[in-house]
Amino acid sequence: MAIKPKKSLGQNFLKDRNIILKIAALANPDLPVIEIGPGTGALTEELLKKFPGLKAIEIDSRAIEVLKEKFPYGEYPDFEIIHSDILKTDISAIYKKDFQVMGNIPYYISSQIFFQLYDATGYLKQAVLMIQKDLAKRLIAPVGRKDYGILTIAMALKGKCTIEFDVSPHCFYPQPKVTSSVIKMVFNPVVNDSDFKSIMRIVRIAFSQRRKVLGNCLKPIINALPDGKEEFIGRLNKVGMDAEKTLRQRAEQLTIDEYILLNKCLNQNIIDNSSR
Repeated sequence: MAIKPKKSLGQNFLKDRNIILKIAALANPDLPVIEIGPGTGALTEELLKKFPGLKAIEIDSRAIEVLKEKFPYGEYPDFEIIHSDILKTDISAIYKKDFQVMGNIPYYISSQIFFQLYDATGYLKQAVLMIQKDLAKRLIAPVGRKDYGILTIAMALKGKCTIEFDVSPHCFYPQPKVTSSVIKMVFNPVVNDSDFKSIMRIVRIAFSQRRKVLGNCLKPIINALPDGKEEFIGRLNKVGMDAEKTLRQRAEQLTIDEYILLNKCLNQNIIDNSSR
């Protein structure tokens, strides 16, 4: 049984067996797997050889029918297909213990999926994903580069990402217009969930007008302080940041550690009120 890929779901089915094997080989053998968007089961088939208790999250009912036909319950009694939208799924509740995620995810919602995964890093230890190459580069961009931004900082706060290999458009049906990359995210958060959310609020404000210096971008926060800019400068200096230099810098010039320090300077309530 074959199905026609739906453009609305961002479906590009992987057909190159060598690439499928390379992706499967990146799985951590000691962690159970959740596969995102199994489609017609190309990667699923390889994962089931090592992970018979595989859980797969699929939104397309047509693909689910294919998976049930290809992997019948009688032969794969521990394989579970979850008919759901990944963005509306609490993946931590599926195993309620340490696990990993794998999949060829829709490019148009990749960023949203990343933050879905970041919310699950209490149990989620690793993710192996196929994404657009340009997006993969943004996850590991060095400070000061044009592609250094919100996604870079969020990833660094939650763990480490590596680009394992690139995948040609010819390996898919239909062929996407871009080159893909397989990435591996290893999660080891450097801040707690509360600080992560607080830091990311600051980061989003800073990058909302990335051509402007931080002193201008952060004005809503600065003005909310009882003594305004003077107090803000005092707080920056107190945590070891050069206040005048920091206020003259642009968002992409601050390191991950400097964003962590910037968060320590600011009261959570002030950030919340200024971003409403």
